Amino acid sequence: ARPPGEGVLQAFGRFILQPRGLLAADDPASADALVSVSRLIASSSALTAREQQILTRYARSLAALLAEETGASPGDLTSQVVANTLIGIHRAVLDYVRQRITADPADPRRLARALQADGQKALDLLAAGLAGYDVRPPPAAAQPAPSADTEAR
Repeated sequence: ARPPGEGVLQAFGRFILQPRGLLAADDPASADALVSVSRLIASSSALTAREQQILTRYARSLAALLAEETGASPGDLTSQVVANTLIGIHRAVLDYVRQRITADPADPRRLARALQADGQKALDLLAAGLAGYDVRPPPAAAQPAPSADTEAR
């Protein structure tokens, strides 16, 4: 349960960035298990499809809970967008951990620290809003072609 005054993004961020399970374990056997499980899931289209099905189910459940908590009607678009955004963070975290632990299995604790730092940057971006993310500068104002008169000066 969230404490009063805590937003859903902050609560979800607290949950998702907290190392747990094999990533939080401090022994070499757990690190080896994390690498093995990550490689197994990454190499299996059936397991990755199942993982996506589970995350989709989580998004639906979370959307229903958010709609209920906010007094919105079932199927409310805002609740669905928020839920899918949060579960999208979860998907990205899973991918982040899986890619990095299989590339460099030597130090899961370093990975956990990197996840916390990089994950917090992503959460901060969402908290601030995406309006300023990757805004392309306007094209340079078209300068009139120099005239023969201008070139003579």
